[in-house]
Amino acid sequence: MGKSKYVWTSAIVATVAAGATYLVKNPDKGRQLMDGAKSRYHKLVGSASNKGSDIPLEQRIGNPDPLDINDNEMVAEGSTFSVDYYNKAHENDPEYETSSEQKPH
Repeated sequence: MGKSKYVWTSAIVATVAAGATYLVKNPDKGRQLMDGAKSRYHKLVGSASNKGSDIPLEQRIGNPDPLDINDNEMVAEGSTFSVDYYNKAHENDPEYETSSEQKPH
């Protein structure tokens, strides 16, 4: 078990060292890699600052992005607000019936 752990650790260290050497020799590739990583991170997190620079607000309205987590949470919270408000408003209303049975008139 000890040798296997040593082999995996050595392989990981060698891979990281080879990657670092490649990026030091090719700084343009390093910048491309960092830009790509930042872009993927912002897409995953749904950063508003990144979205604002790509697409103007007027074009984004009405076209939700499923990867924009913050926006999706805000919409989900807002959609339950009106239901809760209505239920509280009619909580003590005698004409408001929760059962499906109709009273005879």
